[in-house]
Amino acid sequence: MLEKAIAKNKKKYYSKKSQYDFEIRKLSKSFRKINNNISYDDTYISKIGRLNPKLSYRAILNNGDIFERKDYKRINSLSVDLILDSSASMIGMENDIAISAYILAKSLELSNIKIRIISYLSYDYYTIINILKDFDESLDSNKVFSYHGRGFNRDSTAFKAYRSMDKKVSNRISIFMSDLNPSDLKPIYKKGLRRNISYEKDEALKLVKKEINELRIRGYRTSLISFRQKNNVNFIKNAKDIFFNDFAILKSPSMLSTKASILIKKTIKKIQRKNGDTF
Repeated sequence: MLEKAIAKNKKKYYSKKSQYDFEIRKLSKSFRKINNNISYDDTYISKIGRLNPKLSYRAILNNGDIFERKDYKRINSLSVDLILDSSASMIGMENDIAISAYILAKSLELSNIKIRIISYLSYDYYTIINILKDFDESLDSNKVFSYHGRGFNRDSTAFKAYRSMDKKVSNRISIFMSDLNPSDLKPIYKKGLRRNISYEKDEALKLVKKEINELRIRGYRTSLISFRQKNNVNFIKNAKDIFFNDFAILKSPSMLSTKASILIKKTIKKIQRKNGDTF
C-alpha cells in the first residue's frame, strides 16, 4: 500500500516537476523574508534617524529632535505543523495533499523554519497519528509521498491528540489540510439516558470547532487549506465558522506560492500583534 502511494504521488510530482520546483523556489524566497523579517512597534523622536519634515521647524529653534527612530524586534522560534487528514474522504485529492505538503515542507526547510508533518485517521475505534516528518528530522520525500487516504476521520479526537504532543508551544503555526468532513463509526456517547448520535455532519463539526478553539487558547495559530471546494457552500460555511477567515481553497498545488504565502503572512502578523509588534 505504501509503495503504491509513493509511486503514484511521485509520478504526479515528476509530471510537473519544473512547475512544482518553481513553487518551492518562490515560496522559500517568501518564507526567508518572513523568517528574517525584523518588525517594529514604537516610533520615537530622536536627534538621529530618518528626517521627519513636519518637525524641521525645530532646527530653527536649536532643537535637534527632528528625526524618527524605530525599536526593532524579531520573532524567534517560529515553527509550523502541517496536519493532514488521511481518511477515505480524501481519496481523489491524495496527490494534491501529498505534493502540497512536500512543497510547503521543502520551502520551509530551505528557509530554516522548523516544520513537522502529521497525518491522522480513525480505524477500528482507534485514532491513528502518523508523523511523516518531525522537527529534528530532514525531509524525506518517500515519507511524505507515502500519504494516502483510508479509513474514517474522527477529527476532534485527532486534534485533541495533536494538542497533547507538545507540553508548551510558542509561535506555532498549525496548518490543517482537510475537507472538513468528519465521519466515524464510533458514535458520540451521551450521558445518562440520552440517545447516542452518529459522529458526522453538524454534531461532529461542533466537536471539531471545540478542539480548534482549545488549540487557539493554548497558543496555536490555526489555519486551513483545502482543495476543490470553491463551489461547496457547506464547506465554506463550516470553514468560516471554525477557522474564521484563516483558510484557503486551492485548485492545485500550483496555487501555494500565492495562497499559502498570504495565509502564513497573515498568521505571522497575528503573532506579532500578540507580542506587541506591528509591520
